[in-house]
Formats: sequence, C-alpha cells, structure tokens
Amino acid sequence: MALSSALSLNDMLRMFQQDSNLAMDPFQMPSKNALTNVPSFPVPLDVTETPKEFVILCDMPGFEKSNVNVSLNGQVLTVSGERTSTTDQTTPANRHVIERRHGSFMRRVSLPSSVDASDVKALLENGVLHVRVGKSSVNVLKGNSIPIE
Repeated sequence: MALSSALSLNDMLRMFQQDSNLAMDPFQMPSKNALTNVPSFPVPLDVTETPKEFVILCDMPGFEKSNVNVSLNGQVLTVSGERTSTTDQTTPANRHVIERRHGSFMRRVSLPSSVDASDVKALLENGVLHVRVGKSSVNVLKGNSIPIE
C-alpha cells in the first residue's frame, strides 16, 4: 500500500495556519530580532482585495501613531513600529504575570497586482491600523512613506 506524498492545497493551508497560530500565541515569550537583539513580536494583519483597492487591517493595541511607520515600495507594503515597556524597571517589584509585549516589529506584504502609489491612506483608530491602497493599471516601482492620520 503506497502513501501519497503530495499534499492538497487545503492541507498546506491548514498546516500554515497551525504554524501561524503557534507564532501568534499570546502566552509565548517575545522573541528577539536576530539582527538587533531587541525584543520583537508578531503583529496580526488581514489583507483583502476589492475591485478598486487593497485593504489592510493590522491589530496594534497600545501603539501611538508616532511609533508606527507605513511605506510602499513598488507592490510591497511595509508596516513597522515599536512599543516601549510601560513598567518601571528601576523600582523593585514582584511581578506575577507579564504578558503584554513590547519591542519592535516589521511586516511586509507583497500585493498581488499593480498599485497606485498616489492613492494610499493609513489611519490608526481604536488599536487597528487601516491601510487602503488603490489599484492601478500602470506598474509604478517608486517607493514612498505614507502619513498616518
């Protein structure tokens, strides 16, 4: 009896989601960025496509817009930022549970079709970053930074 070594697309997607869920475990300790040795953590995001634009939603509770950067370079959208610890490290304290994460993060998303770099808007509201990127029929590879409202 031979076993098939090929996985279906659904099997691969399920495996990816399981791995992603492990990475998003809120009880997991923050990892360190291999280049900077600074604590970092995953930031979940959703990317949807409508006929006119891409909509990216990114959960960012506790972030100030001054600590978040959004840029578009060609078809690659980059969201990065940093959240500092709010605990006083100089005063001795018995900390019983520490689950809130701090440090830096960076997420890059390759958008599947040409985008209009002049039609990009970002808004940070109620802990969710909303980025809207208009579609274009012309492929523009110029990079630019997007102000957050």
